[in-house]
Amino acid sequence: MVTGRKRGAGILPYPEMVRKFLDTACADSSYNVSVKMRLGLKEPEEGFRVMEVLNEYPICKVIIHARTGMQMYTGQVDLDTFKVLAGSCRHEVTYNGDIFTYDDYLRIKSCFPEVNNIMLGRGALYDPFLPSVIKGGNISSENKIGIIRDFHNDIFKYYQIRLPGTKHLSDKMKEFWDYLHVHICTDKRLLKKIKKCHDSLQYTELVNQLFDSAQWIE
Repeated sequence: MVTGRKRGAGILPYPEMVRKFLDTACADSSYNVSVKMRLGLKEPEEGFRVMEVLNEYPICKVIIHARTGMQMYTGQVDLDTFKVLAGSCRHEVTYNGDIFTYDDYLRIKSCFPEVNNIMLGRGALYDPFLPSVIKGGNISSENKIGIIRDFHNDIFKYYQIRLPGTKHLSDKMKEFWDYLHVHICTDKRLLKKIKKCHDSLQYTELVNQLFDSAQWIE
């Protein structure tokens, strides 16, 4: 969100700055420009003022996260405001915000049948199989741990080449578990040990123990 200061009104969108950016971004027709935005920084009024500017440009789509910027990822998504803001958009709209399960996806599609595109954020980190489920795929629970293990090992090898020192590598890989642990049933003590370790060899040993005993929770 690009903002500016308006005297006596707190922080409000600054359309001239948005226009200046889009004048440059949209001048080159060799690529498509999409915009991702919140409902506003503090208030939805900010989002509506930005949308007025976006409607003036040849943007291919607008992705709207149904929270304000100040909310970050806390509180509830505001579906009522999203509906009004999306309705004011002259471009193709993509919904974003709090889709963690297939039921969440169905609920959003039911609320906004006119919105054809859905963006997954944290939901795909919690459950990497969610995009496949939404597209009609069916992966058995007993196979998911093996797939996640291979996925983890590919990431580990990628960073092993690029990061100096075992501490940097283990610290980076611990981010893998910040969300994914929600769907993995295992000894919680292993997860705590993984989060505390600072050596890639110890990390590898602990992760192998975790995957050997883990089950996927639907």
